[in-house]
Amino acid sequence: MIGQVGLFDEADAGPEVPAPSREQKLAARRRADLARGVHPVTGARLLPVNEGKRCRDCDHLFRHDRAARDYWKCDLNATRGGATDISRRWPACSQFEARKEPTQ
Repeated sequence: MIGQVGLFDEADAGPEVPAPSREQKLAARRRADLARGVHPVTGARLLPVNEGKRCRDCDHLFRHDRAARDYWKCDLNATRGGATDISRRWPACSQFEARKEPTQ
């Protein structure tokens, strides 16, 4: 058996792939939600893209000051955690309300 590699020997093992981080899992879930037509934070259906409405245009969007930077949140489903952070470029959901004043 010299020079032969068994079925479960370590020589057969490929490079170890690190487990995805919490942020990578969250990003993957958000991409999947958007692909299904569901808003990643509110869970509501997305408006048709051809309407051109985005989260940045919605009155529910607000800026949350935390630590060294600001995070955008939706007042319909905001928590203090990172899972409810909003990307202003996401398509608007069915709970969209036109912003009364522009965001900075």
